Amino acid sequence: MKVALEPGTSFLASRPQAADMAFSSVRTRSYLGAMAALVLLLNSRTGICCDSAACTCQSACPVNCTRQGAWFIAASDNFHVCSLQSQAHAEQMAKHCEEVRTTLTRSWRGESKPWNPKCQIVMHGSTRDYVRAVGPGSEATLGSSLVKPAIGAVRTRRIDLRTDVADYLTAALPHEMCHVVLADHFREGPAPLWFDEGVALQYDLPEKQRLHDRDLRVGLQQGTAFPLPELLTLKEYPPQDRWGVFYGQSASLVRWLLTKGTAQQLLTCIEQAPSGATNMALREGFGLHGWRGVHPSGAFATSVRRDSALRLVYFTESPAGASE
Repeated sequence: MKVALEPGTSFLASRPQAADMAFSSVRTRSYLGAMAALVLLLNSRTGICCDSAACTCQSACPVNCTRQGAWFIAASDNFHVCSLQSQAHAEQMAKHCEEVRTTLTRSWRGESKPWNPKCQIVMHGSTRDYVRAVGPGSEATLGSSLVKPAIGAVRTRRIDLRTDVADYLTAALPHEMCHVVLADHFREGPAPLWFDEGVALQYDLPEKQRLHDRDLRVGLQQGTAFPLPELLTLKEYPPQDRWGVFYGQSASLVRWLLTKGTAQQLLTCIEQAPSGATNMALREGFGLHGWRGVHPSGAFATSVRRDSALRLVYFTESPAGASE
């Protein structure tokens, strides 16, 4: 979730307004196995328990801790983590964030530059405090990310998390971090909405991904799914009653494309696509000239019904038998 708000009660200077995955050119089964392994890695922590003295993980980096009022602040190479719990909690969270960032950047680009400015991670102890910081409409969310401005050099990176739920590390952090990582590659304009959300959704917990698949099926059955040309060109989130099918379609489209090429190939294709020409870039970059799903004519639901490969993508959890 990404929201824009006016400055709130923060000690921060700028308040926002509203393992190494070697992806090869794989088909469905091997891709899904690789992505599942990555999701398990990012979502395997039910708590932060890294012992900084003995840790040998990638996140074992120098962390400087300070105190600002009630807040414990931990500064690592790429993060400023703000916690109300303890210095140890802030320090361990900073190391965990470094590990999640490394995993995501290596998967989608292979390398990354240090973040300047660093990303602020603000952990809120209650829903009330989180909504006060993030804004109305965020009550049903666990996390929010912001990168601004949308064009040009980044001046603010921020992720807000609710810590009053047991699974905030797994249910929100990887998804929101993915938005921030992807934003580095779209400095001439925001990433296409379907791509930005579709990629981030790949790192949701499996049970949440199944809910997205369910919402897509319901949307297809009820006729509320987006024609694919419309999905590819959406610049704003749809009305709330179509959020479910939007997320389901976006996740399924990204998942399907990643069976046709690597994560880095997909990112490069979208990143280099001329404005408004994502459809053509996908057809050219992925050799999908005969794929009705990205053809500028025809409704998305019709494409799903008529194309057996797409039908398997959108209607089954294991499309290993999809005909190419």
